[in-house]
Amino acid sequence: MGEDTTEAAIKGTSRMVPLLGYAHMGDFEDEGDLCDEVEVPAAVADAHPRGFMVHAQGGCMDNRFPHDALLLVDPDMEPVNGQPVLAETADYGAVVRNYTRGRSTVMLTADSHSGEYDDIVATTDDDPVVCKGRVVWYMGERDERG
Repeated sequence: MGEDTTEAAIKGTSRMVPLLGYAHMGDFEDEGDLCDEVEVPAAVADAHPRGFMVHAQGGCMDNRFPHDALLLVDPDMEPVNGQPVLAETADYGAVVRNYTRGRSTVMLTADSHSGEYDDIVATTDDDPVVCKGRVVWYMGERDERG
């Protein structure tokens, strides 16, 4: 019998996801230009096909994410009480905070060791809080071993 010489297809283990910009988790400092894509595990990218990354800066979510984290946001997932979201507000711009919705109020809360960050509260009389998606995965900006 002849030897099977067909090559097995190699399945990639990572995918490129668009990096759309900065979001802040406390004090915001624009660090300049960003690359336009970030490499993430293929299973993560496949599970969130319209997902995008943001470079989050600051410490108001440091119980959940490190400063300078790269966060994957899924715009197709509805916000869930107690879970982190990327939101836009008129006063704060793009922020990452824990989401809580009541009957007539939306509250975006920090999750920080310091406890120094104010809640963002919006009622029906305030400018709207626009949820851009739920934060579903993150990674550090750099390898911390160095």
